[in-house]
Amino acid sequence: MEAVKSSQEKSGSNIAWFKLSQLVSRGEKEKALGLYKLLSYSLDDKAYALQVEGDLLWAFGDDKDAVERYMQAAYLYKKDQKIVSSAGVYEHIFLLEPENYEILETLVECYARLDWYERMQDRCEKLISLAEEKKLSKDRLLKIFKIAGETYKFDNKKRSLKRFTNYLKTKGEDIASIAKLL
Repeated sequence: MEAVKSSQEKSGSNIAWFKLSQLVSRGEKEKALGLYKLLSYSLDDKAYALQVEGDLLWAFGDDKDAVERYMQAAYLYKKDQKIVSSAGVYEHIFLLEPENYEILETLVECYARLDWYERMQDRCEKLISLAEEKKLSKDRLLKIFKIAGETYKFDNKKRSLKRFTNYLKTKGEDIASIAKLL
């Protein structure tokens, strides 16, 4: 009897999620958000619930509130050591705010923790270009790179730290000075 009840509950939930998608496709923001609030109680993962809420807000063109929910979700993922999920949400925010160096800073740290060197290097390049455009101070840039190097040291990733310091040495005298500290 318990299995039948559980099956019926899942079926009802699936119908509600389908109804939500219909409301979104018709552009009925208030109804969709109201239904989502009810559905969100069935989600055990608060970070995921915030991410979905951000997706809904984004679908309705409310980028500012969407970014706020995404930031909360990414923070919770990171706090719960779900670094891949955190990086994914931060990447989404980066698409919405491509010159937000704080997001790039967090992505560099996430990718260092994940030991995803190529992705981290790509985000470092973006930070360097922001510094060259005077949208980010050199001091802040150096601090970000130092944090990335220390993350490698803390996680005992010696090969990655060596690759990272070699990379820094190719980026000019100011940036190369960080490599000496690591």
